[in-house]
Formats: sequence, C-alpha cells, structure tokens
Amino acid sequence: MPNLFNTFSRAALVAIGLALAPAAFAQGTFSCASGFTPIFTGVGTQNLEATCGVTCPSGQIASVNGNTVSCSGGTPVDVAPGGCTLTASPTTGSSATNVTLTYKCTSGTLPISVAWQGGTPPGNCLDTMDALTKTCTVPSVGQTTTWTVSQFSNTVGTGSNNANKSATFTFQQGGGGDWAMCPTGTNTVSSGWMTNRSVDFGEGTAYSYKLTVPSTGYSSSTIANDWGQYGAAPYVEYSITTTACDWSGATDIPYLTISGSAKLGSKFHYFNNTGMFSVKYRVGGNMVPGQTYYFNIRAVGCAFGSCNLLGNLQSP
Repeated sequence: MPNLFNTFSRAALVAIGLALAPAAFAQGTFSCASGFTPIFTGVGTQNLEATCGVTCPSGQIASVNGNTVSCSGGTPVDVAPGGCTLTASPTTGSSATNVTLTYKCTSGTLPISVAWQGGTPPGNCLDTMDALTKTCTVPSVGQTTTWTVSQFSNTVGTGSNNANKSATFTFQQGGGGDWAMCPTGTNTVSSGWMTNRSVDFGEGTAYSYKLTVPSTGYSSSTIANDWGQYGAAPYVEYSITTTACDWSGATDIPYLTISGSAKLGSKFHYFNNTGMFSVKYRVGGNMVPGQTYYFNIRAVGCAFGSCNLLGNLQSP
C-alpha cells in the first residue's frame, strides 16, 4: 500500500514553492504537512525561499497524481531539468552594486549543469547545481548588465524551455544621449579636443571627453598628449573607449606599439598616481577615420581633497 502525502511535489526529493514574502511580514514560523521536511535556500541573502520536501524510503520512488504525492516500490527515474529561471536582485542601482543572482529549476535530477553565456560564470557563481535553487553574487556592478544561462541540462538532457534564461541589472544613468551610461555627476565635454585644459579632481570626480576623428584631412602621425599635475596629483584611472564612461573594459580601444600600430588584444586602460602621463593615439593605428571615441578619466583617490591636472587631447 503506497504512503500518501497530500501536497503537490515531484521526484524523489520533492519541493513545493511556498516562498516567504518579506513585504507581508518580518518573521514567521514555517511548517510543512505531515511527512514533509522544511527546506531553506538563500539563507544569508536578501531572498530566502522555504519549501517542503519529502524523501521516499529506501527502495521506493515518488509519483504525483493531482496534488497527491505517493511513495511506492519501483526504480528511481532520472528527470530532465524543468521550470528553470534566472533572476537578479536588486535589478536597478545608481552606484556600484553587489547583485545577487538566483538560478533555479522546479524539477530535475541533480546535479544540473549551468552553461553561462560567454563560457565563464559571473562573480562567484558556479556552473553546476547541487540543489534546485542556488544563489551567487556579482560584486560592484556599475553599468547595465545582462547575465544569461544558455542552457540548463543534466544526464537526461535539457528538458524544454530551459535555454537562454536572462536577468538584468539596470544602472540608473545620467546625462542622456552620448553619455547615457555615465553616472550622474560626470563632467561631460562634447568637443573633447583640447590643449592645456585644467582638470580639477575631488574624490570620485569623473570626466568624459567626446573625441570625433575627422573623416578627411587628419594626420596619420602618432599624437602624444602629455598630462601633468599642478598642486596635488590625483590617483586616476583613464581609458579611451567607443562608449562613454565604460569602465568595464568592454569597449576599450587598443594601445599603440612603439611602431604606432594597435597591439591586438590590448586595452587602452591605465591607472596613474604620479600626475605625469601621456595619452597616445593614431588614426590608422588604434583610431578609425570618422569614428567617435571617448576619453574617460576619474579620480580613484585624492589625498588632499582637491587635486589638479593640465591635459591635452589634440585632434589628429
């Protein structure tokens, strides 16, 4: 005679989604029906999920009929992943934010493989699941970012509708237009070519200069722009990108070799704490005629509260 449990579930370890709602109450006591055991996932994160699971006695397997789970004799059957999702928390922010990703499946024989788009798991996320719900953290997300699991799978297969599950963190952007990705407060300069322009830095100050390369009549020589301090020198991070304020490195142009050609696989992305550096570019090297670029520079540190540079960004 099979053992019967009146609730909804499936597989040998069966979970029903009874998620606690933090907005409804600050705390509570969670309990399950007779024969079921509470399972908690996400402890220590913003999102905790409580479910009820049942493990059938040795030699028995679980089956579902309506909302009734039965344990009876038989051979366990492996199940492909089902109901797999990916979510982010929080989903928006206006400063560098730690984002918690939750990836879960409602059913499936463990372990479940997680194929992240791009091949590398983000943050401290893993590429395998030893439980139906897993959480991980991507630290200091400072731009709009979408993460995607290309496929959830196990030894049985991929199941259905378990591919290309995505979650997005939207960075609250300031400036609009060309500077849509820039944090609020960024100093933007639409005509970025300049000579001996003073740049004043306080802690966290950032500038983005728009550099549009002429389509014709440009110089094909290497342009070297020297920067120097006056007063206290800030510790700065600077880059040349095709997207304004992109500090991720995703749109960095390459730096130049001694011969003035672009070094493949390199990034024009530097840190400097001396107040003395040179910004070099060349049309036909690491810049293209008629294209628009952005020179981004921000203070990583400024020991005296107010720091200063004199800078050049000459048109080729």
